[in-house]
Amino acid sequence: MKAFMDRTNDRYLDKRWLTPAVVGLLVVGGQGGFTDTVAALRRYLDFVAPSKPPVEVAVGHADAMGEAQRSEEVSASARAMAARMAAVLLR
Repeated sequence: MKAFMDRTNDRYLDKRWLTPAVVGLLVVGGQGGFTDTVAALRRYLDFVAPSKPPVEVAVGHADAMGEAQRSEEVSASARAMAARMAAVLLR
């Protein structure tokens, strides 16, 4: 996310807004806190994409490096998010 923020900062300062058709947020962590993380990411999107695109979210737990890619929970959540994003694009 830091890289995304760094790369969109100039656009924000120049008021060159992002206009995505849909946004996907994948939040993975070991201790929870997903609600706060998603809320913070949505607030940032309000700055760089003021058109308020639909936002789809996937969350999952992973405690160790590489665990998320092996997690069926994370994979299922990400696949469901991708399907919802595709449905938005196909409307």
